This record gives sequence, C-alpha cells and structure tokens, in this order.
Amino acid sequence: MDITPFLERIGYQGSTDVSLQTLAGLQRAFLLSVPFENLDIHFEEKPGLSFMAFYEKIVEEHRGGLSYECNGLLFAMLRSMGFDVQLLSARICIGDQLTEEFDHMLVLVSLHEGEGQQDYLVDVGLGQSCAQPLLMGATDEYPSENCLYRLGSHNNQNALFYKSASSKSANSDWQPRYVFSLEPRALIDFAAMYRFHQSSEQSPFTQGQLVTRMTDTGRVTLNGMTLSIVDGEQRQQLELSDEAQYLQCLKNHFDIVFNR
Repeated sequence: MDITPFLERIGYQGSTDVSLQTLAGLQRAFLLSVPFENLDIHFEEKPGLSFMAFYEKIVEEHRGGLSYECNGLLFAMLRSMGFDVQLLSARICIGDQLTEEFDHMLVLVSLHEGEGQQDYLVDVGLGQSCAQPLLMGATDEYPSENCLYRLGSHNNQNALFYKSASSKSANSDWQPRYVFSLEPRALIDFAAMYRFHQSSEQSPFTQGQLVTRMTDTGRVTLNGMTLSIVDGEQRQQLELSDEAQYLQCLKNHFDIVFNR
C-alpha cells in the first residue's frame, strides 16, 4: 500500500515525520475528506476485512467506511509511516448499556521522545467525535464541532466522555461515549462484529443509509433521503425526491460516485 495516494486522497500536504503535529494533521485531513458511511451494506458488495480492502475502497474508489475501515486504514498508513500504533476495541455506551466487545475500533499511537513515551487515542471512524488526538492519562478538554471531549474512567474502564460546548455546567452534563481496553488487538479480532454490522437485522447500520463528513465550518449528513448541512450557526435540511437526486447528492457533497 503506497502512502502517497493515501496522502493525496485526504488532501494532506504537511510533514510526514513521526510527531504529534503530523498525527494531528493527518487525523483532521482524514475527517475532512473521508466520510463515515454504510452504503456498501445497502448498495454494493461487502468488502472483506483486510487493510488492502480498506485501502482499495477508501483510497482507490474514493469512498468512506465504518469504523473498522476508516480506523483500520489509518492504522495501516500510520504504521507504514513509522508510527508506533496499536488497534484497540471499544464498546459504545447506550444509556446504562454497553454494546458488544469489538463493536468499535480505535487506534492508539505511542510517540517516543528521548526516554519518555506519550500515548494518544485517535478515532476517525465514529461519525462525529473528537477531531484531534487525545492524550492518555490527561484530563484535558478538547473542543470539536460544538462539543467538548475528554478521557476518564467509567465503571472502572477507560472511557471517552463528551458534552455540549454550550453547557454552563462544569461536570453534570458529561456523558460516556464509549469505553475501551488498552489491550492490543489484531484485525481478525474484529471479524465477527464486522460481519454482524454488514448483515444482521440487529445492526443499526442495516436499518438505513447514512453518510456524514466533517467540514471546515460544520458537518454535512445524508441520512436516508434527508440532507442536513451545518455551517457555523446555520442549519439547512432538504428532503430528496428520488434516487437520481440521491446519487447526485452523494457526488456533490461527498464525492462518491456509484455506477448503477
């Protein structure tokens, strides 16, 4: 897998040295260019679980993907660039319940400076989430898309928390988004849940089509036949009328083209 087409795909033109600045730049460029989307489940043949399959889909076919595909590709590209990376498993928090293990994939990046090491959590595969690396073991708050994010502990597990950036409360509105283990995982460990999300009637991704991508000023989302655009404080919503308009919307807003 050649790193140059990947960098071109995400429009990244910065330094490629192994550093926090490079990592942050790659993450933001990825989120601005590669949508979170589940269209294969509904329209196309389902890709296999391999780094090459993710590369072909996202880089060569100019598509997006689920967490396994987006974070899996980023993991493979970071590793090719010389970063010390691991795959992690996460479980989404839904009220007081947790989804199954391997329901979500994360990337842990270890940066070495001298004799020290700092670990950063990176996620480009959850739709809307924190758009920058999160320092493990720190209590920093990170703003992203009108939300604040921080790492912490939830039921004695590592967790990502979020709340509205407009909240006046310092602590009461923090909600866990997912919990995760620091145990390194292999790509094959995610195979069963990958198949589940591709085919099970119980998967949220088989219920309807979803495409969403961060923009410089907000977010654009196509949920079924509803197009939503957030541009700063402005919000627009449009109901699409037919398949032709739907496919044109995919091309105009996400640069996705289906030859159907």
